[in-house]
Amino acid sequence: MNVPTNKRDALIDAAASLAHKHGFAATTLAMVAETSGVPLGNVYYYFKSKEALAGAVLERRVAELDETLARCSAAETPEDQLAALLETLRLGADRVAESGCALGRISQDSCDDERRCRELPLSKMQTWTEGRMKALGLTGAKARDAALHFVAALQGASLLSWIHHDSRILRTETKTLETWIRSLR
Repeated sequence: MNVPTNKRDALIDAAASLAHKHGFAATTLAMVAETSGVPLGNVYYYFKSKEALAGAVLERRVAELDETLARCSAAETPEDQLAALLETLRLGADRVAESGCALGRISQDSCDDERRCRELPLSKMQTWTEGRMKALGLTGAKARDAALHFVAALQGASLLSWIHHDSRILRTETKTLETWIRSLR
């Protein structure tokens, strides 16, 4: 995590961390204030409601996902791009086993626009994955279904890793998916 340069960033950092660990519904503004070092009364200067803070956390998570997908997109082939994403997830498997998937957690929690909050992060990953499936030669429903399988497998493995506090589950599934992707050509 970067060192926040202002109180607003400190609040978003604290809320993102707490929401990842406890879920946003269980995260109180008092917890966010204490973790960030910002007085509780000042929280309302930056965010008019808990939902507004949730929206800022969602934007942060989407920006992080955008950065990850851009980095993975720099790989030469669609297989390598998907493999780069899987490697990124493998590197974060211990954190997922401890606190769950950050995108999954923020997607399940409520915010200003519930539909946007639930759909945006994981649908963005699915759309990106579908583009790679098309580049591998899959078309139409086959590309969509393959992308859905990929994201669903990752989310399922993330959930099981978290439930069982076992990062090997996510690591194993990413290896299995990588083998599957290499077989699609």
